[in-house]
Amino acid sequence: MNKYSIAAAGALVIIAAAAVFGLQNSAGQAVIRVADPRALGWAPFAIAIDQKYFEAEGLRVKVVPVQTGDESLKALASGSVDVALAGIIPYSFIAFDSPSLKIVAQAVYAHDNQVVARRGSGIREPSHLRGKRIGYAKTTASDIGIKQFLRNHGISEDEVTLVQLKPLAMPAALASGQIDAYSAWEPHIYNGQKLLGQDAVVFDDAASTYTWHAAVIADESYVHAHQDELVRFVRAWKRAEVFMQEHPEQARAVVSRETKIPEETLAAIWPKYGFGIGLPDDLATTLATDLAWANAQRTASSTLPLPADRVDRSVWDAYVKASGTR
Repeated sequence: MNKYSIAAAGALVIIAAAAVFGLQNSAGQAVIRVADPRALGWAPFAIAIDQKYFEAEGLRVKVVPVQTGDESLKALASGSVDVALAGIIPYSFIAFDSPSLKIVAQAVYAHDNQVVARRGSGIREPSHLRGKRIGYAKTTASDIGIKQFLRNHGISEDEVTLVQLKPLAMPAALASGQIDAYSAWEPHIYNGQKLLGQDAVVFDDAASTYTWHAAVIADESYVHAHQDELVRFVRAWKRAEVFMQEHPEQARAVVSRETKIPEETLAAIWPKYGFGIGLPDDLATTLATDLAWANAQRTASSTLPLPADRVDRSVWDAYVKASGTR
């Protein structure tokens, strides 16, 4: 084999390796493709990008924007991304059919899934929703949120018409009269209030608010092959959480730019969120509850998987061992 043949063979090996792994960019950084719903719950992710914490860890994050956690997980299941940022509710639906998708860490809990209604539809209180059309995003916190809302207020699902919509479409659908109310999370609650002005009614009491949890999720094959990169991903995320605590105004400015929620509004709703990546003791309870609810919504129910079987502790345990923290 001459030197040109050897060079060509070597080039083919390099190209093949790049095609198979796709892990390094021209600067030698590991590339992680992340499906991001661009919501307030993912504030640390936005800040880690803005402050270049991922770059400091030798990572280049390629953001794939999505509207919901359900879309995020579908992108993960299809292989379009390496990591999905998603609520545990949508994860609980896909967990039955895609058992290889694992929760790497819980990232946030939020008390912000609420119902926005239109006064012009004759709605002033929850009971006025009877006979009305309510927008919701199936298999998300919006889904379980509206059903909990109806149950808490003594309204049967048969007494309303549930209309499936994308969250971004909900405010306009409400303003145009296509629906009379919708169930969603921030910034979609704020956007509806802003669009409707005085015609908006927001039910935000405890009985009307659903608390959802969200996580960082990846396929177990990716987790095992790229544990080091994911540990660095978690470390960058943790640095972003510290930044949020130490520089709240700067943090809100970054999140405002990403979510389009004004900073003064963020200041008011920020306390609804509990940021803290990790594997909390109550994760198993949260996951068991959400899996049971998701199973009840499925056409054909299945045996509930054990919560421990849907969590991969390896990344978090490696992070704890390396950092000496819990």
